[in-house]
Amino acid sequence: MRNYQPYLENGIIYQINLRSFTNAGTLKGAEKMLPHLKNIGIDIVYLCPCFVADSDMNGWSERQQKSKTFNPKNPYRISDYYNVDAEYGMNDDLKAFIKRAHELELRVILDLVYFHCGPNAVFLKEHPDFIRYNADGSRDAGEWNFPKLNFDNPNLREYLINNMETFVTDYEVDGFRCDVGDNVPLDFWAQARERVDKLNPNLMMLNEGKENSYLEVFDLNYCWHFRRVFYMPCMQDDNAAFLIEGLIEFFTKDYAANANHGALFLENHD
Repeated sequence: MRNYQPYLENGIIYQINLRSFTNAGTLKGAEKMLPHLKNIGIDIVYLCPCFVADSDMNGWSERQQKSKTFNPKNPYRISDYYNVDAEYGMNDDLKAFIKRAHELELRVILDLVYFHCGPNAVFLKEHPDFIRYNADGSRDAGEWNFPKLNFDNPNLREYLINNMETFVTDYEVDGFRCDVGDNVPLDFWAQARERVDKLNPNLMMLNEGKENSYLEVFDLNYCWHFRRVFYMPCMQDDNAAFLIEGLIEFFTKDYAANANHGALFLENHD
C-alpha cells in the first residue's frame, strides 16, 4: 500500500458539476466561485468531466430528467478526451480555472472516465481496436451501454497515459478522480501513475472503487457502502444508532486495516 499525499489527511474535496454549479454552467462561471469555495474551507476542487460529450445522446436517463438541466448529453459518455466541450468553454478556460484555483491555494483534480467511451469517440475511425468486441463482432458495451475500452491494446494505454500527462504538463492539474476505477486493470493504473508522478510527485489519485489492492496505486478509495450509511438525514436522533452501526461495520469488516485510506463522502453526482 502506498503512502497517500499528506495534504489528504484532513483535506476537504468539493465536487463541481459545471452544468448545474452556476447559472452560466461554464468554466468561467465556476471560476468566479472559487474564492467562495476557499472561504468555506475547501482544499481540493474535483471537476466532473468537462470534455467533449458524445453526440449520440441515447435518450434521457432518469437522473438527467431529475437534474432539470434540460440537457440529455451525458458528460460521462466522452467523445474527445483531450478537448473541453463547447458547452463549458474552451481549453484555455480550463487552464485559467486551474491557475485561479492555484492562486487561492486550492488544488484541482479532473475526472478520468477510462472504463468506457462514447460510441462516436474521435479515435474510433482510425483506431477501432481501442474498444472491445463480442464474438459476433458487435461492440462490447458495459453496464451503462457505452463501448468498453480495450486495455489489451498497448496503443490505447499509451493514448490514455499521454492524456493524463497532457493534463499535468499543459494544465498543471493536481490529480485525478478515476471513474469506476476498479473496472480498469490495476497494472494500467500502476503504469500511468509511474509516468505522471515523474512529472509531479505531489499528484493525488482518488479511486471510485473498493478493491484494497488498488491502494498500491491510489491514495484513496471511496465505495458505495457509504451510500447506505450516509444517504439519509443522519443528524436526526432516530438515525444515530443506525449511523454508528454502519460506521462500525464498515471500518471493522469492509476496510479493516485499510480504513484510513477510505474517503468519506456525504454527497456526489450519483
